[in-house]
Amino acid sequence: MDLSPEELEEIEGDVGVMLRMAGLDDDEPPALERVCSRLTGAEPQLAAMRGEGRVRMLAGGIRRIEMKLGVLGTPRGRVVLGHECGHVYAAKVLRREVTEAWCDAFGVMLAAPRRATSLAIKEVGHSPSMLAELLEIEREAALLRIGEVTGRPVVLERRPRVLLARGEGFHWPPIAIALANRPPGLHPVRVGARWGLMAA
Repeated sequence: MDLSPEELEEIEGDVGVMLRMAGLDDDEPPALERVCSRLTGAEPQLAAMRGEGRVRMLAGGIRRIEMKLGVLGTPRGRVVLGHECGHVYAAKVLRREVTEAWCDAFGVMLAAPRRATSLAIKEVGHSPSMLAELLEIEREAALLRIGEVTGRPVVLERRPRVLLARGEGFHWPPIAIALANRPPGLHPVRVGARWGLMAA
């Protein structure tokens, strides 16, 4: 399930609140371990697990974020840690349940805040690979942030026939058809193991 522009705007506002709570500015990618520490009272812990991250409830209603060994400290780990911070933020601050899609968006926005992303785009342009390197996030996340921050229409194939669209409204063809036919005005973008498209 994708999120509406209104939901994305609300999440962006919540990320701003979270950064202020952690005493951080939004003009550079934040140290997410510090954000986690301010939010939960503890640094993220390494744990043996199947997934990449989780929130564990401890005695007294305390929440601890646990990360899989090898994930923490990587571009993927920054987004995963942001995602788990989203779960804790929603429970502690918003006091409501949120979807996994909400936490996915929160994680990307927290790892690459709007102002930091805007400054990085001014420096390297609309290249997801260069932006990802500068912001220390995955290319998929960088592609989505380009659309969210600039309004440029972008789309990412999350899995077969599941698309995440960002930026101004655009009628997207199926990714496979766009890759085969290369319609004018659409630029295919390889982001990790997936494909995305950017409108001119």
